[in-house]
Amino acid sequence: MSETYMGVVFSHKMHSEMSMMSTGCTGCHHYNTTGPVLNCSKCHEPIRERENVFVPDLKAAFHRQCMTCHNQWSHENGCDTQCHLRKGNDSQVRLQQTVNEISGKSHPTRPKPSKMIWETNYDKGKIVTFFHDEHVQLFKLTCSDCHSGENCTKCHDVNTPKDISKTLKIQKSIEEHHKPCSNCHDRDACQKCHNENEMMPFNHGRTSGWNLKWYHGNLACTKCHGNVIPYKKLNNDCISCHNNFTSGSFDHKVTGLILSENHREWECNICHANGNYAKAPVCTECHDDKSYPEQLPGKKGKK
Repeated sequence: MSETYMGVVFSHKMHSEMSMMSTGCTGCHHYNTTGPVLNCSKCHEPIRERENVFVPDLKAAFHRQCMTCHNQWSHENGCDTQCHLRKGNDSQVRLQQTVNEISGKSHPTRPKPSKMIWETNYDKGKIVTFFHDEHVQLFKLTCSDCHSGENCTKCHDVNTPKDISKTLKIQKSIEEHHKPCSNCHDRDACQKCHNENEMMPFNHGRTSGWNLKWYHGNLACTKCHGNVIPYKKLNNDCISCHNNFTSGSFDHKVTGLILSENHREWECNICHANGNYAKAPVCTECHDDKSYPEQLPGKKGKK
């Protein structure tokens, strides 16, 4: 075939960007990810007549890496249209044109939906509402967390409509439908996702029963819940997290109340009885004629 075809111009940048959607570097560098990246020929011999036929030769290894995705994408072998350039009088000119075309080129950004709605056959809740932007921005999931088992045709099949906003009817088994979600939601009741109507976006107060004020609402979820997925419900008693306060160790202004000078040096439990910060502070330890919030031990503000 080398008399008919030239070598392949390969953009590592574009393919590495695509790989982040699924397998990452291990998709190609399958036995070679913990140290310096080795040349493929270190494991795959360049000759077909070899002693160990269980390891593909170099040409077979290259094609096995490429053809699966390219076949799924275009439904053809791609020898002429995707990878190889045919030899001819202008071979070197076309080769340089191809190099110039892909040099520095990035994989096109795929539009990300903010919300997706599925209609199911589940008799206790036919509508599933999925907020894609929440899972990425709020819960910090990466593409491969959900899409690692998918192939290129999810986005690149030539038969896929250009307008991704149109509803696609995809026939899958119950296990296939639930697989991307079960890593986090395997312990949740079905009603967590299934409903008779479109669901509202995530709201901490509605979901957990605890409305976050601004000083908690600005925190990353992992700050309180840790990195364990799925997140577990926490005790919202303040001392479950804040139990080592000492005088001068806490910047009280983050609560929206700037303490006056004569209150800053007091121990926390003088105002917060028994160290319970969930309850309103009391003034009776020092004042017979003052109460919170009618009188404040300072002023409202964040600075």
